[in-house]
Amino acid sequence: MLIKRFSSIAGTFIALSSLAFSHAQASQDTTSYIRVVEQGSQIRLEVASKHFVPSDEAAPTVDLVGAVHLADPSFYTMIQDQLDTHDLVLFEGVKPMGAGDLAQGEVVMGHAIDPIVATSRRLRFLATMIEANRRTEDAYPDSINDFVANAEQRISWLVHSNRTDAWGHELIYKREKGDGFWAFDIVSLGADNKPGGIGDNADLRFSDQARPDINELGLSEVRSLQEEMGQAMGLTFQLDGVDWNRPRWRNSDLSIDQVMDLLGSGPVSFKQENKGEEHELFEMLQGGGVSAKIMKLMFTFIKRSSVGQTVVKVLLMDMLAQADELMTMMPGDAAKLMDVIINDRNQAVLYDLDLVDRFEPEVKSIAIWYGAGHLQAMEKQLVDDLGYKPDGITWVPAISVDLSEMGEHEATLRMVRTTFNRMIEQQIKMMKMMDK
Repeated sequence: MLIKRFSSIAGTFIALSSLAFSHAQASQDTTSYIRVVEQGSQIRLEVASKHFVPSDEAAPTVDLVGAVHLADPSFYTMIQDQLDTHDLVLFEGVKPMGAGDLAQGEVVMGHAIDPIVATSRRLRFLATMIEANRRTEDAYPDSINDFVANAEQRISWLVHSNRTDAWGHELIYKREKGDGFWAFDIVSLGADNKPGGIGDNADLRFSDQARPDINELGLSEVRSLQEEMGQAMGLTFQLDGVDWNRPRWRNSDLSIDQVMDLLGSGPVSFKQENKGEEHELFEMLQGGGVSAKIMKLMFTFIKRSSVGQTVVKVLLMDMLAQADELMTMMPGDAAKLMDVIINDRNQAVLYDLDLVDRFEPEVKSIAIWYGAGHLQAMEKQLVDDLGYKPDGITWVPAISVDLSEMGEHEATLRMVRTTFNRMIEQQIKMMKMMDK
């Protein structure tokens, strides 16, 4: 019965796990950043941290630190201690709509986005941050400077980095009379930075846009699928596992709209509504859509059983051990999606690394904390293009399971693992045949 139940959900589980874990790759070679270690009844998912030294002594050292978005609490404690030893941490996290670095995006995409579109998105981003803060703190800031000074570090840095329009002019924050919602406006005076005008010189106001709904404000009670998965398996979600309020931590990623612009209309469809654009992939991971509801129902059943939690943890580790091979053979549009999610976002990090090297000589050590699936390609560019050399590796246990605690169910779980791995192997074989 146990074999039948868990084998039936294997295909869906593989797809969701690949997305939820930043596409962690685990080919068992010298460049791998994730591996499964089995010692007797003990099974561990381990993530690597590799140290690199530059050929130029003036350049900073770089540590590529593998991340998984769900893990045992002890994993995040060890990672936090490691990251805090560096002068700067560049971390993964797709930014909200409109919060992307425009120069970085232009380099990655190969073209500049329309400044009116970019500014309109930025106005919306800042407005949603201010309104969301108002609904939790019960007060609007007196200025954007005031908001930056008092916000949580992770939010403060994003707002500070997006306080100008696409032409480089400071955005104008205006408090309005009254204590109701949206009692403020944010304005760009256009390319000429003067009131009035037409075309690129025209004023742009957030008040001319449709108001964001509660989901866009980030106040929805719906938890993301990654959080739901973590709860079901007794694991900790990355956002809850570390203290992000660090002055030298920076989000080094693209924004949702930049990822969508890179994808175009190929791999997945978009929907445009008054509340703004939403990408179906991100909607699923944030807890929306029919597929998400099915997965949540599955997680509810898993959460009720300690046996079920252990089974899913073990299957997850086995799946991640072969995730790289599965992803590289994805057909057609799915392959384009993987290229954007992995390679294009890697270019955003390397862009930031170059800026730090050129303009922040006081930074002597950098940690790049990104999903393990990103780091093999990133390592190749560090070594081949930037002249770095590997100088040590540390393996950190992310998820641990003791099969002996399963008691009478241990033998059954081993049969489930065998069945599950055969399914993955069959899928790989089928994909290889289709590729010929």
